[in-house]
Amino acid sequence: MGVHRGRVRSLGTDIVNAFGLLGEFGLLGEARTQVDDAGWLDRAAEESRRFCTAFPAVPVVAVSEVVLDGGVRLAAGTPARIWLNAANRDEAINDGNRRAVSPEVFDVGRSPNQHLAFGAGIHRCLGAQLARTGTRIALQAALPCLPELELDAASLWDRCASVVGAGAAAPFRFDYRQAGRVLAPPLAGPGDPGAALSVPQGLRATPP
Repeated sequence: MGVHRGRVRSLGTDIVNAFGLLGEFGLLGEARTQVDDAGWLDRAAEESRRFCTAFPAVPVVAVSEVVLDGGVRLAAGTPARIWLNAANRDEAINDGNRRAVSPEVFDVGRSPNQHLAFGAGIHRCLGAQLARTGTRIALQAALPCLPELELDAASLWDRCASVVGAGAAAPFRFDYRQAGRVLAPPLAGPGDPGAALSVPQGLRATPP
C-alpha cells in the first residue's frame, strides 16, 4: 500500500504542477487550443516536471567517501539529500541546448528536455510512463470542460518543496455558466445553463 499511495500522490502532484505552471505563466489558453496535440501536451507536462519536480529531493547515503564540487567531503555512511529541482536547472544538464532557452525559463517547447524528475539509472522511476500518460489525459479531459480556467490570483498557490513537492492548495477560476453548457446541457434548466454542474474542491466558479 505504501508504494501505491506514493504513486498516487506523486501523480496527483504531477498533474497539479502541470495545471499550476501553465496557469502561472499564462499558458492555459494556449494549452486548450492544443488538446488534440498529444506531442504539445507531453512537452508542456515534461517541462513542468523539470521546472517543478514531484519528488524534488531524494534522501541518500554515501556508500563510500566522496568529494563534491567545491571540496565538500562526505565520509562513507553520511546521509545527504539530492535536490533534483536544482539539478534540473543546472547548466551542466540543461545548458548548451541550442533549441531551448535558459534552464531558468519555463519553456513548453524545450526539446530535448534533459531532466532528472524520474531519477536515473537503476533508480529510475518505474511509473514514469504512467505519470506521463496520466498528466496528458488530465489536461485533455479537463481543459475543454472548464472554459476560461486560470489560477485564482486572489488566493495563494500553496506549495512546499521536500521529499515530495506537494501543494496544500491550488485554487483555480473558471467560467461556471459556460462549463455548464459543456458538461451537462440536457440537465441544465433554460434559465440556468450551469445548474447541473457541481464545482470540484479547489476550483472557484466565476460568478455569472
